[in-house]
Parts: sequence; C-alpha cells; structure tokens
Amino acid sequence: MKNDISFTQNRREFIRQLSVSSATLLFAPDFIGNWAKDTRTDVVVLGGGISGLYAALQLQERGYSVRVLEATNRVGGRMFTIDNLPGKPEVGGVEVGDGYQSLIGLAKKVGVPIVDHAPAPPQAREVSLYIRGKMVSMQDWSSSEQNLLADSEKKLLPSMIESHYVMKNIPFKNLDEWYSGKFQSLDIPYADFLRQKGASEEAIRLIDVNANIHDVNQTSALHVLRSLSLRLIGGSTKTLRVEGGSSRLPEAVAAQLKQPPETGKAVTRLVQKKKRVEIYCADGSHYVARAIICTIPFTALRKVRIEAPISDLQRDAIQNMPYIPISQVHMRPLVPFWEQDKMPAAMWTDSSLGRIFAIYNERGEIERLTAWMVGKEAVKFDKLPQEDAKKFILAEMEKIRPTSKNNLEIIYVNSWGNNPFQGGAYHQYAPGQISRWTPHFAKSIGNICFAGEHTCFTHTGMEGAAQSAERAVSDIIQMLNS
Repeated sequence: MKNDISFTQNRREFIRQLSVSSATLLFAPDFIGNWAKDTRTDVVVLGGGISGLYAALQLQERGYSVRVLEATNRVGGRMFTIDNLPGKPEVGGVEVGDGYQSLIGLAKKVGVPIVDHAPAPPQAREVSLYIRGKMVSMQDWSSSEQNLLADSEKKLLPSMIESHYVMKNIPFKNLDEWYSGKFQSLDIPYADFLRQKGASEEAIRLIDVNANIHDVNQTSALHVLRSLSLRLIGGSTKTLRVEGGSSRLPEAVAAQLKQPPETGKAVTRLVQKKKRVEIYCADGSHYVARAIICTIPFTALRKVRIEAPISDLQRDAIQNMPYIPISQVHMRPLVPFWEQDKMPAAMWTDSSLGRIFAIYNERGEIERLTAWMVGKEAVKFDKLPQEDAKKFILAEMEKIRPTSKNNLEIIYVNSWGNNPFQGGAYHQYAPGQISRWTPHFAKSIGNICFAGEHTCFTHTGMEGAAQSAERAVSDIIQMLNS
C-alpha cells in the first residue's frame, strides 16, 4: 500500500511539474517578441530579512514593481521574537545602537518606535564565575586558585580580558578604513595578534571560550578589530531596542509592500540572461525579473546553482565565508535555586554552556535563564538530537549548579548554525580572507546585486543589513536605467 501511495504521489508530482514546465515554455520570453509583456516585476528580492524588505520598500517608493521571496515561513530573518513564550524572548538581533541612522530612519518611516531598554535591577550586574570546574565569585576571582592568568592579568574578570587587549589597539579611525589595505598585517589569526599584545595562553583560552567568533585560531584579528571598533567610532553611545520585540520592525516593513512577501520560496537556481534574471525555487515555481537583489547568506547561497558570469573571487567568498554558530537555550526557573547557593543567577563559564544570562521581568524578577553557546561548543551542541540536547543542558546545569536539579524547564532552543537558510548568526572572516576578498566579493554580477549584513563594509548586524540595502538599491536603479 505504501508503494501504491508513493507511486500516486510521484505521478501527481510529475504531472504538476510537467504542467509548470509547459507553462514556462509557452510564456518564456525567448518565445515572444517583447520580453516586457512576460513579466510585471522589475526586481525580485531574495530574502525576507531586514535588508531584503528595506530594499523592496525603497524600490517600491521609486515606482518599481518588486517581489520578495523568502525561504522560511516568516519574514524577519535573524530578527526573531518568540511571541508565544512568556517575556517574548529574542533569539536574533535585539540591540539597536543610537547611532544606527539607517535602521532608526527605517523604523520611523514605518511607524515602529525605537525605545530605551527597561532599567535592569542592581543585582543584574552581579555574575557568578565557573572556571576550571569550580564556582567563583567576582570578588574572589583575583585571588582564586582557579585564576591561572599571568600576574598582570589576574585582576581582569574573564569577560573583560578581550577588551583589555583589543580596545586600546584598534588602529583605524574611520568605519571604512579597516579594509583599505593599510592593515593587511593584521589579517592574521586572532590568537597570534593576542600573543603579540602580551596576552598569556590562559587569557587566550578564556577569550576563545566566549568571544563572539568561531575560534581564535580560525578568525582574522582584523575582523575582530573591525567589529569591536564600532563601539569607538560607530557613532553609538548607548543601545536601544525595538518596542514590542525585534520582529515588529520587519513585520511593519513587509506590511508596507503592495506585493506581500512570498514565503516558502527556497531558491535553487539563478540564471542570468541578457536582459533578465530567472529564479527557480524548490517548490517548482519560476520567476523572471529585470534584476534581482540577493540577500541570502553565503552559507545558504552556496547551495544555489548560479548561472552567471561570477568571478573566481566571488565564488571563493560564497563557498568559504565562515558564519558564526550560536545556539541559545531558554530556560524557566521553577524556583529561585540561586538563593540556595547564594551566588548570582547569571554566569560566565568556561564550560560547554558558555554564558548564562539572567533575564528580568518588569517587576525585577528573573523570569528566564538563557545559555548562550558560541563557536566550537555550539557546533558540538548542534549535533545532538533535540531530546538529547535538552538532557545535556539540564545535566550540565546540574553539574555547574547542583541546586538547579529538577528546578529548570527548557522552553525554547534556537540554533542559527543548524538553520539551513542561515547557517550561522552572522558572518566573520578567516585569516587572509579580508585581504583577498574585500570589498570585491559584493560587486554586482550582471543584473544580480548583493545585499545583507555580510556585504556591508561599514557597520555590522542590523545596521549593516540596512545600509547594504541602501547601497544595493542605488546599484539596481543605476543598472535598470543604464
């Protein structure tokens, strides 16, 4: 019976695909005299994250017809608020710098307030340390037997070591200077840079545990310097947030589009023709446009067949740009177990769980704990089946804090590394890649323009995504009018 059902389904799918193929042949531009009669779309935008939606809105405002194709079942990409859970936890971008001119301007345009974070209670500043298998208080760290830092480093809390060695050694003054070629000598393994600046091996180990990179040996020091320089020269003095959750902004932009974004449209093939681009999706749908803006992360784009005059350098970047795996586990405490061991609930650890953040509600009570795993530990965690992953988290928490036993409930697990349409939380560069690729890999290919946070060479994150959309729209308009 299973074989009969499978045969019937396959036969129906074959007939449907044949119908689609026949329709494509009947109406393909090559078979009619005027290509313009075949499509009503000037630009197709691939990806319904903030860069794709913002690009679509700008094009619509300038009178172009535009269509957004999104692979998942929702818009927003890595701006993602889990609305059906208490406290609406964020699993993607959340902090908006007050110098994010493009993102804040977009929010004003679509009527979404950008507001201050709710003030954290005084106890939120306190963090427990778990280093080399033992709990340590912040106050006792400098003299603790778990502290194996060099004498000159012993007073540095583990969370402050990276800033100590990096912030005073940022060599550039402008946001676009880092890739100018002046600093190729810094396009080296981050660990080597830290050694040059006098960091001990234990300091490097602790930085490697929780820095927002994949690995100190596989990440370019120039990339880290660029990312952390935004605190100094990025124009932001404090962080804000999107009122109601980060998802509200992409949702509001999508609501402004005359043609609603189409979800469930995973792109499998792009074909550059003389005056058009053809887009093929996994569900059998086929689109034609005068041009496209591709915001797909390179981790997903490398799975797409691209038939276009792409350079070897661009193919190299698409195939090999690393993305940082970050996995988050949101937990609800059933009782305030930290009161039993009299240590702060939030933790900085060198364990598999990385950092554990305490999330406070409006009453100043801890409503969630969030384990934040990055890099190698996230990769290991992502390999576990779902139920095994939950058991692993609870077992690790019990090992670190025995008082948590039977007092924690896992309510949500998010892995950007396991997401097939993201492949990581955001991009980074391996040693030598900045010198080889930047900024050439983001150049247009025929009628294909690129956008997304990975293609912005000033800001990173949400602001980088928004700025990349502005640049791509400018390129598209010039292309369409040439």
